[in-house]
Amino acid sequence: MMRQQRITEGVLLLTVFIWGVNTPLMKIGLGYLSPLLYNALRLLLASIFAWVILFYSGTNKPIKGCDIPSILAVGLLGFCCSQLLLMIGLPHTTAGNASIMNALLPLTVILMNRIFKKETISFFVIVGMLVSLVGIICVVLGSDKNISLDSNHVMGAALILISQFGVGYYTIFSRDLLERYSAHQIIAYVVTLSAIVFSMVAMPEVSLVSWGDVPIKAWISILFSGLFALLLANVAWIWCVGKLGSTRASLFQNLVPIFAIIGAWILLGEVLTWLQWLGMILVFNGLYLARTNGKENFLIRLLEHLACAKP
Repeated sequence: MMRQQRITEGVLLLTVFIWGVNTPLMKIGLGYLSPLLYNALRLLLASIFAWVILFYSGTNKPIKGCDIPSILAVGLLGFCCSQLLLMIGLPHTTAGNASIMNALLPLTVILMNRIFKKETISFFVIVGMLVSLVGIICVVLGSDKNISLDSNHVMGAALILISQFGVGYYTIFSRDLLERYSAHQIIAYVVTLSAIVFSMVAMPEVSLVSWGDVPIKAWISILFSGLFALLLANVAWIWCVGKLGSTRASLFQNLVPIFAIIGAWILLGEVLTWLQWLGMILVFNGLYLARTNGKENFLIRLLEHLACAKP
């Protein structure tokens, strides 16, 4: 059991590492293409390869009629709408606001699990989530990302927060589908539905792009983001959610900005501040706290030591 958990957590770490590194790599492609068109291209690429992988995996099954509404809800209401809201919200808020809203995914998963009575949540999971959230705030404050309460920026942040509920829905309810279908098949339908929607929305922008001027590095960005960040990472994500549960898996999402700043440090030469290092320690400790239910945790030991210390 412990070995299986460690394998699953290792796959999760690799998944969020891919998502983290994907952030600075996406900046390269977004320097030449609009967010909508960029997402449409990477989704189309992901959907094509998703069906190829599904075919060779031998796990494709006929979809039962009773499961069609669930697949449509997970694919459109969960995955696709969250991507659209994120694309709409990002230009209308600050990078700092966006990072904090994205870090609220574990909270949205906890709330939705509470509402739909899908999973039981332990005290230490909640504490670990809060510690990780404080860590993300430290990472944001230690960077050049601004946090703004301006009304225009708040509206964009609200859209990103709503998008996190979409990701939460996708994360929680895709687990139900895993009882009957493989992760490959679920993601094939999810990315295909999203690719169709994004392609229709981005269609007017196709004629506005001088495709001959798009450099090879932008296409490499699309290739990595489509094949690894969208396709393979989401297949792994769904599989891990089925093994660990949506709440515990969602806590690993807070490692995405950590790997993102490390990736920016390596790829773009950005400097890490002491507050960012503190934030990274808190995020990892919060994750460990939730994983072990407080056993042998640095923060718990420190608090116990302070409580027992003589005045």
